[in-house]
Amino acid sequence: MTARTFHCSPQARELGEACASINEVVSQYRQAFQLRKNHDKNHLLQGQAFADRCLAAVLEAANLFGDEQSICSVMADLNTAFPGAGSGYLAALGLSCGLDHVQQPRILERVTEVARSMGSSLIASQAREGYHSKYCASRQFPTEATWSDQTLGYLLLNGPECLLYNSKLNHQQNFVGMLDFYSLISADADNHQEFSKAVATFEALLKNGNFPVVDAHCRALRQLVMGSVLTSIVECNEIAQNLGGNLENRSVSVGAFNQDLLTLSLNPDYLAVAVGPDILQGYRESHGFAGDDLPPFEVFTHRDQKDPKVLKGLSDKLAALADFLGKHIPQQGDLFLGAMILDIPVGEALRLKQAHGSDEMWLHRKLMGLVDKRIDYKDMDKAMVYLKALLMAATTEQLLQVCNHHDAARVFAYQVTGNYAILNNMENEHLLANILQSDIGL
Repeated sequence: MTARTFHCSPQARELGEACASINEVVSQYRQAFQLRKNHDKNHLLQGQAFADRCLAAVLEAANLFGDEQSICSVMADLNTAFPGAGSGYLAALGLSCGLDHVQQPRILERVTEVARSMGSSLIASQAREGYHSKYCASRQFPTEATWSDQTLGYLLLNGPECLLYNSKLNHQQNFVGMLDFYSLISADADNHQEFSKAVATFEALLKNGNFPVVDAHCRALRQLVMGSVLTSIVECNEIAQNLGGNLENRSVSVGAFNQDLLTLSLNPDYLAVAVGPDILQGYRESHGFAGDDLPPFEVFTHRDQKDPKVLKGLSDKLAALADFLGKHIPQQGDLFLGAMILDIPVGEALRLKQAHGSDEMWLHRKLMGLVDKRIDYKDMDKAMVYLKALLMAATTEQLLQVCNHHDAARVFAYQVTGNYAILNNMENEHLLANILQSDIGL
């Protein structure tokens, strides 16, 4: 028996008729949907009986012809005798993927096979018609064992727009499948429009941190979609402004803060022009204007200032930010830090910097100059909060550079850091003795 005779067997003819009838129902549904008429629960396609027909056709095709490539080849032949059978089969495959049953994982794997062997545009243009017709929560929470294949099937069936409705957790657990998805549609010569939509959607989701650069598959995904620049301008703008706002946010960890800095570092064009202004803008917007009734740094209450964890978190972030700005915009990074901490225009920060000549510690010195010569100084303003953070992040050599102009500065820095080296050049020996006795409980 030749392959042609086998294709035209009674079972194959019956399958062709069934798939052609499925295609007719789907076509009617599309027309009704376009007219916004009876396209919801009233349509035949939305009923359980039609879903059972689709599933029966998919399972029968697998029983008769085996693998998906063979099925599609047979369907191409059957489509000649039964117009619409090929599209009907793909629609049935798509609808079956949305059903909650034990066959779902295998059906989704078949979707992947179709895409890889025949091109993802077939899935994007035909199978989605069936898949869109039936919503099932299981498509968003598939079993872990087939997570990537199911997600890939979900993406291929619905097109890139479905990414917007997937949770951030789903994205982060499915980078392998998503990389397959983007690779398939980008390699499909008939699918340029679909890929353009996918790229636009991808870039929109980047702003939400869905695709961290630390994941190897995610980095490959970024490179495939975006080319050599692994972070977009839109993403960088959003991240930089958030960095400014999160500097004092205790709910944002130092690790997350550093991860955002790493993401920014992958777009050198953005760094050269916009990173400083965007961080400064985000910082100021998060604290309101100086003329507001509430103090702009109310998060640092007097009670919080006594908690070393508060200052530790700020100092770690501030040190990371200062190092980042110094590395990527060495000529102006400290200007933005100075403008932010002193709440002054960047031009005024430049004037202050120039007044200190080539002193790299000019900002530390400026803030230390605000320390009152009284030893019982009460640090109730934000400049002192930031001075503490800068001092905690400084090296011993740097501390000695900025604290040697008077005893008040030495005592203040010692109280913040606990570094005894700062007290070596104390001029007031009586004060030094009192401090040391207090430290040992005398």
